[in-house]
Amino acid sequence: MMEENFIDIRHAVAALCAGFSGKYWRDLDAKRAYPKAFVAARPDFAVSVALVEDGRPIAGAVFNPITDEFVEAYKGGGTRCNGTVLHVSGAAEMAGLKLGTSHNELRNKLWAHLFPEAEMVPVDAIAYKLALLPCGRFDGVIAKRAKSDWDIAAADLLVSEAGGVMSDLDGNPLIYNRREIRHPNLIACGPAIYPILMARLRDD
Repeated sequence: MMEENFIDIRHAVAALCAGFSGKYWRDLDAKRAYPKAFVAARPDFAVSVALVEDGRPIAGAVFNPITDEFVEAYKGGGTRCNGTVLHVSGAAEMAGLKLGTSHNELRNKLWAHLFPEAEMVPVDAIAYKLALLPCGRFDGVIAKRAKSDWDIAAADLLVSEAGGVMSDLDGNPLIYNRREIRHPNLIACGPAIYPILMARLRDD
């Protein structure tokens, strides 16, 4: 039953994205309000939808309409991208690690200096960046700038259902749909590299 409902969610998200016409974006451009990712010709954006129960996501999807990547999960059902089952990276050491960050965090030197062995890959939309973790593009994602529930709740489930770990930088799970909807920081990665990344972050 959940799978059937999730197909409906996918169709609804696709229909929502299709509703933004070329004129919509041209008008934004005329007002100098065009999204930065479009100006730079980067597909760093996505639609993110989550169903939350008792503070935790039980179904979620992140859809990038430009790349046509639809990453979805429901509690106990695993994570898939366009139907392909996903698993987070099994990386267990720093050498060769790929970490997802943002151009802003790189520019402000918030944490990249802690991982000189790793390759930093900037993607500015946190929902899309986290969705790329189970897709295998990153071994980990770290954010030290505050994020809102709607940015990360769906991706939290995508990561966990793909065998990953996502928490704040104190090691606490992220709780959603509370009065305070902002989360000051986060880390997401595979379970093997998690304690190594956390140790570096705590030493900062």
